[in-house]
Amino acid sequence: MDRPDWQTWFLQFAHLAAQRSTCPRRQVGAVLVYDRRIIATGYNGSLPGQPHCTEAGCLLDAEGHCRRTLHAELNALLQASRFGSRVAGSTLYVTDAPCPDCARAVVQAGVAAVVVDRAYGDGAGIAVLEAAGVSVTRTIPPALPLLGIVGPAGAGKDTVAQWLQQHYHYMPVALADPLRPFIRQLFPDQPRNRTLYQQLADWVRSHHDTAFIEVVARRIAHGGPWVITDVRFPIEAEWITQRGGTLIGVDAPEPVRIARILRRDGQDGIRTLDHASEQAIPHLLRRCRILLANAGPLEALYQQCVERLGSWLRVYQATTPHVSQEADHASTPSLG
Repeated sequence: MDRPDWQTWFLQFAHLAAQRSTCPRRQVGAVLVYDRRIIATGYNGSLPGQPHCTEAGCLLDAEGHCRRTLHAELNALLQASRFGSRVAGSTLYVTDAPCPDCARAVVQAGVAAVVVDRAYGDGAGIAVLEAAGVSVTRTIPPALPLLGIVGPAGAGKDTVAQWLQQHYHYMPVALADPLRPFIRQLFPDQPRNRTLYQQLADWVRSHHDTAFIEVVARRIAHGGPWVITDVRFPIEAEWITQRGGTLIGVDAPEPVRIARILRRDGQDGIRTLDHASEQAIPHLLRRCRILLANAGPLEALYQQCVERLGSWLRVYQATTPHVSQEADHASTPSLG
């Protein structure tokens, strides 16, 4: 009978803890182990009694980081402290590389070793750990491609991205993400005003047509796998394919999409359908490697994800050499 080794065993517990996360953007789990005994677990979530991001939305700062939650590593350390467990000399198993703040807390608590299943960010947290003499082990996950999701408004792009996050640990990122904290702070009563987003994005692109691409390029410079959830322009699709990424399309009949937009965004959403960001999508859909139809219930879309997208990803993993997810992706976008 095949038995998992200790590292695999405890990382599986970390991924199980991550399922308790209430962060819709990134689910992280952590497990503290002393002498092969689990002494504490943690996941990223809000303070007790406070609203969760799944209920009230993420509270993002200017850099796009959520300030509503405590991170998984810190939650595990605090749980161990609360119940009097010995942390000094323990090993922390975590699904994703810690941020610098959590890394400093790990060092201060006396954790001896950290095992990371997925790279994340620019590696600054790992650098903090290694500089302090903490042993760091990084697994090499199966290779998965960068994905970009193409589709008109109301087609179900975010739904497909969430399926990828749940089943393949993809991390969703949107080209529009830099606008969200800005609009939430200046227009707190209009967080989903699509017209406002489009007008602001148009102004940015008129001054620097690759501005949003460059922000995403910096964000996904390390770690992965990533899925870009809102590919709308040819320049964005070209950048993804030049990096070896793959375009995934999701579409739905116009009456179905309009009904969804009305429920979600009201008349404001309907007014935005003639925007330039919607005009190139039919052409981009023809460039997609896989096209999903979202005309019926969610169960039908999920079944397509399993049968078409999931099957393709499994073949990709089986035929692509396993490489570190810390490969250099930080180069300036080349679109010439």
